[in-house]
Amino acid sequence: MMKQTEQTLLEQMRITEFEVDQRKALFLFTKNDVQTLVSYKHLIEENIDELVEEFYRMQTSNAEIALLIGDADTLSRLRNAQRTTQVYY
Repeated sequence: MMKQTEQTLLEQMRITEFEVDQRKALFLFTKNDVQTLVSYKHLIEENIDELVEEFYRMQTSNAEIALLIGDADTLSRLRNAQRTTQVYY
C-alpha cells in the first residue's frame, strides 16, 4: 500500500474522475468553460503563486474556513498542493 505522503490529495480522498465530473455539473461547469481555462493556461502558470496566495488570503479571512485549515503547516501544504495539482479536463 502506498504511503499517504506519496499520494495526491485526490488519491487520499478517493475522489474519482466520475466525482469530479459530478462536481463540475453542480457548478454548471461546461466543456466551453474548460476550453476557456485551457486557453489561459500559460497566463495562469505564469501567475500561479500570486493566484494561490490571493485564493488563500480570501479563504483564511473567513473564520470558519480558517478553522477548518487549522494551522500554518496545513496551510502551507494546501498552497503547495494547489500549485502542483493535476488538472482534470
